[in-house]
Amino acid sequence: MNLKTYFLLGLATLILGSSFLIYSETFPQGEFISPIKYKLILSGTYGELRPNHFHSGIDIKSPNGRSGADIVAAADGYVSRIKVRSGGYGNAIYMNHPNGFTTVYGHLSQFGPAIAKYVKRKQYEKESFSIDLHPPADMFRFKQGQVIAQMGNTGTSSGPHLHFEIRDRRTEEPLNALRFGLPIKDNIPPKMHKIKTYLLDSELYPFREKEIKLIKKNNTYHLAGGDTLVVGSNQLGLALKAFDHMEGSSSWNGIYGASLTVDGVPEYDFQLDRFSFSDTRFVNAHLDYKDKITKNSTYHRLYSLPGNRLKIYHHKGGVLHLYDTRAHQVTITASDAVGNTSKLIFWVKLGSLIPQPEKSFNYYFPYAQANTIKYSGLSCQFPTHTFYENIYFDIDQKHTNDANIFGPIYKIHKLTTPIQRYFHISIPADMLTAEQRAKAFIAHQDKKGRWENAGGQWKMNKMEGRVRALGNYTIMVDNTPPTITPVRFAHNMANYTRMSFKLKDNIPTTGTAKSMRYRATVDGHWILMEFRNHTLTYTFDQHVSKGKHLLKIVATDGLGNETVLEKEFVR
Repeated sequence: MNLKTYFLLGLATLILGSSFLIYSETFPQGEFISPIKYKLILSGTYGELRPNHFHSGIDIKSPNGRSGADIVAAADGYVSRIKVRSGGYGNAIYMNHPNGFTTVYGHLSQFGPAIAKYVKRKQYEKESFSIDLHPPADMFRFKQGQVIAQMGNTGTSSGPHLHFEIRDRRTEEPLNALRFGLPIKDNIPPKMHKIKTYLLDSELYPFREKEIKLIKKNNTYHLAGGDTLVVGSNQLGLALKAFDHMEGSSSWNGIYGASLTVDGVPEYDFQLDRFSFSDTRFVNAHLDYKDKITKNSTYHRLYSLPGNRLKIYHHKGGVLHLYDTRAHQVTITASDAVGNTSKLIFWVKLGSLIPQPEKSFNYYFPYAQANTIKYSGLSCQFPTHTFYENIYFDIDQKHTNDANIFGPIYKIHKLTTPIQRYFHISIPADMLTAEQRAKAFIAHQDKKGRWENAGGQWKMNKMEGRVRALGNYTIMVDNTPPTITPVRFAHNMANYTRMSFKLKDNIPTTGTAKSMRYRATVDGHWILMEFRNHTLTYTFDQHVSKGKHLLKIVATDGLGNETVLEKEFVR
């Protein structure tokens, strides 16, 4: 199937169950093989709800729980990109294929020999561990099934596995790899755990929430407390907690899609076939963000927030409007990517209306407008479509005796309210001395109560910057340099294959803040030290010969605080 035919077949209609109508794309079958040589078992599915993004690939489990399994080219093609970094996909290979797709292989422990040699040479040329290379199309060509690398645990990874993607090269959008006919055995339908109800006011703003457990009877799910739900509002929103499972894996993976019908009429559905990286942060409008932040609990919202611009929906309403006294049948269906489905059926009936609490707020912000705050010296400018819905916005301040904090702590609404876009913040900082200004930063308090460096610059007696979270903000000063602690090091390194050091900074960074950087040399010559999980590691090679040497590591945080470690050793 050529690329033109593939696009003409888009938006084909597929029925995965008696009441689950979805409108999904048709992807070419049989053009890609599994990128591993053993049974395909997943620890993560495409489109899973991750912090601030959808999961863009599938995660394939290691056959033995360790790194080193061979990774093969899923189709004929050439290596178009090689990327190495301490976070993200770690060691990653991108391959372009004649059918118009790109495959991505992430968290690799090692590249194939030719690629590894090329990467190391470029790292030494650029004197950088992190590197992003685009080799010529004729440099690294592979046939389908040829080994290109080994499975690993590099980058942001919690265990050995392969992150595998198929992307549409025309748009660079990641696609659901399981829709391409990869050989996966999965006969287990998704498991439904809970629903959440949201009583909504006339502006569709939630004023009361409730979780309800689900039970399974005769292959259909039901509400644990009885099949009729009596609610106290004319508007009702729902959310679903469900996970996918498969043979041979204990992982709780994300579902492929879900639908909501009321009295047999489709009201809402989503299918995770593709999304764009520019839209992936809209995941915060799709899920219940507050639950994700406070409990790491994952609910798929079954009604649309007005500022949600994702293109994964066919029906995009979902709010139940209850203005009569009869019971309305609600059917929720969840599916996985290979066609297994689960169904929940219950009834909703309007009961006595619950009085809605009065709203306490300083500002009212329409989501489709630019909005500005000026409060006790603080200034915030929110671009259009920063929010996903109209917001009743709270702002306050408090003072503290903490010697590390300069000025008041501004409470800018709630950390549990998601935002899509960066906004400009300006905080009074005229209390800082000239010496303190150089080390000052805008501090944000994370969900665990820890302060983090959110960047910022001194300008006209204020600290100004761009941030992308609500919650508590203030100004802090950092004069503490990073620490460098030997982990694997001795004066006599003759019998060592590598040396390593723990590298840590006292304050984490977020958003646009500059992160910590380092440089390592032996006898004045740069050496390649990998930086992963706060650890610098150098594997001895031809760049360090036998004899006496001087190691020097310089670590500098984002505010210019510097630590220098110098140690002599013998090889």
